[in-house]
Amino acid sequence: MKDELESILKNTNISISCGRKALLELAGRNDVELVMNGLVGAAGMEPTIEAVKSGVDVALSNKESMVMAGGIINDLLKTNSCNLFPVDSEHSAIWQCLKGENNCEIKRLILTGSGGPFRTKPKENFSSITLEQALQHPNWDMGNKITIDSATMMNKGLEVIEAYWLFGVTSSQIDIIVHPESIIHSMVEFVDGSVKAQLGVPDMKIPIQYAITYPHHSPAQWESLDLEKMGALHFEKPDLDKFPCIRLAYEALEKG
Repeated sequence: MKDELESILKNTNISISCGRKALLELAGRNDVELVMNGLVGAAGMEPTIEAVKSGVDVALSNKESMVMAGGIINDLLKTNSCNLFPVDSEHSAIWQCLKGENNCEIKRLILTGSGGPFRTKPKENFSSITLEQALQHPNWDMGNKITIDSATMMNKGLEVIEAYWLFGVTSSQIDIIVHPESIIHSMVEFVDGSVKAQLGVPDMKIPIQYAITYPHHSPAQWESLDLEKMGALHFEKPDLDKFPCIRLAYEALEKG
């Protein structure tokens, strides 16, 4: 494929690169203002590191980067005087709630999650779940991997680890609450008992745009949140018996 493209473009000034090496070279360019990493899975870690090494700000949608190498990336951010802007809706929400606040006044971070497509399905019926059912998220339109991780709530466990590295809190300061409507994207409770929350329609365009335009909120070209239409918001504890991946994520974080 590469040879064919190079042949087609041989009389142009367009160059063709492919593979892991090309990806790292692209992420490591220092002639850009921002690198957006939206890669899926472990493949996103090295490009994040390369971008930070180049001193370029990173808008990070690839949570695995922080899960696998959060300590390394945080050290590199300090060394290279650049910033990391979270794109995950939950972490973007916390980031916005903490704007202008002192981290020493945080009591806890509250990550919300819809509970996925099997929130109300009895555990004894899990053996009959099909791939097609697991790929039907009730609120979000996402790629296959994150949709499956959301169905098992492993995604929420990974987000706990990501929040630990992003916001400098302890694992005991990170809680999960199931919020089926996916309108409150996350919350921060402070030591005085006050709580700040970030709300919006479940649309990834919003946190993506904010990471790109930070520190500004640009005018929206999409649906606004209508609380009157919503009517009510609901919350419940996650069922760790049905979704043990959450517990495993906390255990992994505490063991390092």
